[in-house]
Amino acid sequence: MFESAKRVGWKLQNPTVDILPECLIQEILGFLSYDEATKTSILSKTWLQAWSTLPNLKFTADFYKVNMDLVDNIMEKYRDENIPIEKFELSKSYSSCSPSIVPMFYRWLDVAL
Repeated sequence: MFESAKRVGWKLQNPTVDILPECLIQEILGFLSYDEATKTSILSKTWLQAWSTLPNLKFTADFYKVNMDLVDNIMEKYRDENIPIEKFELSKSYSSCSPSIVPMFYRWLDVAL
C-alpha cells in the first residue's frame, strides 16, 4: 500500500501520528540513527519539525561518507538557528578516513560544542 501510494505521489494522511507532542517524538527519534530518523520526517509536519531539531545527533561513518555535504548543511543549520545539541556522536572508520575530512570533523565538533 505505502509503495504504491509513494509511486503515484499520493500523500498518506494519518492524523494519529500528530497526536504525540514534539518532545515525545524527539525522544522516540533519539533511539534511531540519524539516517533512520530522517525517514520518519515524511509522516507529518510535526515529525518533520521534530526530526529537523533533534537534540541528539548520531552520524555513522557509513552515513557521513556518502552524505558529507548533507551533514555539513545539517550542522550549519544547527549553528545558524542556534538549535541546541545535547549529544553528538560521530563514528570514525580508520580504514576509510582521508586527511581531507579532518577539517570538517573539527568544524562539526565546533558547532556541537
